[in-house]
Amino acid sequence: MSGLDLKAMTVDQLVARFVDICLRQDEALLEEDLAKFRRLFEQMRAVLDELSRALTIRERLSSRCTSTLICRCGSKQPRTR
Repeated sequence: MSGLDLKAMTVDQLVARFVDICLRQDEALLEEDLAKFRRLFEQMRAVLDELSRALTIRERLSSRCTSTLICRCGSKQPRTR
């Protein structure tokens, strides 16, 4: 994959990479270059896998932060001293 470290990329960078690959795939199809399309497809799959992993981690962190806030804040009633 031309040396790109997908794990080091942000979600926004992964999405931009995905869009770029899709546009290049479209060009490959218009040029009837199936070998290029297949190479790009493998790159797209790798980006999608990493994007899925990154979003799963983000969801877990968000859920964990929400749980922590609920635990620290206690009930919905404000605390008084």
